[in-house]
Amino acid sequence: MKIASFNVRRFGVKKCTDPKVSLIINKIVSRYDIIVILEVFDAKEKAAKKLVEQLNSGDGPRYNYVLSKPLGRNDYKEQYLFVFRDFVLIPIHTTPKDSVQEIDELYDVYLTVKEKWDTEKIIFLGDFNADGAYVSNKKMKTIRLRKDPDLHWLIDDDVDTTAVKTTDFSYDRIVVHNSILKHIVPNSAKPFNFQDEYKLPDEEVLAVSDHYPVEVEICLAKKQNLKKKMKTEK
Repeated sequence: MKIASFNVRRFGVKKCTDPKVSLIINKIVSRYDIIVILEVFDAKEKAAKKLVEQLNSGDGPRYNYVLSKPLGRNDYKEQYLFVFRDFVLIPIHTTPKDSVQEIDELYDVYLTVKEKWDTEKIIFLGDFNADGAYVSNKKMKTIRLRKDPDLHWLIDDDVDTTAVKTTDFSYDRIVVHNSILKHIVPNSAKPFNFQDEYKLPDEEVLAVSDHYPVEVEICLAKKQNLKKKMKTEK
């Protein structure tokens, strides 16, 4: 199973109806069993339906989707689009200036989900804005989601998740509980550089997004202790 989060800058009908852009997005999404798309503006649900129709037009696996209501603290509101093949996944796109507070408050969500659904099989993923001027190394150490030894940040602090060549920030992250960690395929958590993969010029990349998807592969069938394997490979 391969899971990803992708901040597709201002995803809506315009991108789904642009032949070049939609083809790239479809190629990216079809790599995954579950993907959370951030920065969605699709009040009438036309873009979500169009994307899934495009994904299901071929002979491959069938996809479905869930689109959240518009979410946000103030006037700025966006939606989360879950696209998945037939865990608890918690998406996040923090407000840059409030990143430290919002990432820390995810810990309260974690505790609530654990109690309400009686599960620890939880994955947080999305655009945490967890780097640069938004979250310093000093402030990172104060965040409860970071301090809990049962929670593991799979995208390291020095990994660039941005698609802009003049930036080098680890904004997008995937965080999993211990119960999930043992099923993570070693070295599978990383950004997907679709520019290199599809040999795209800069302008086509930025027409899609200024972020790369962050992805991870999960193998629920394996019985070996992958956590030990990951430690031995370091």
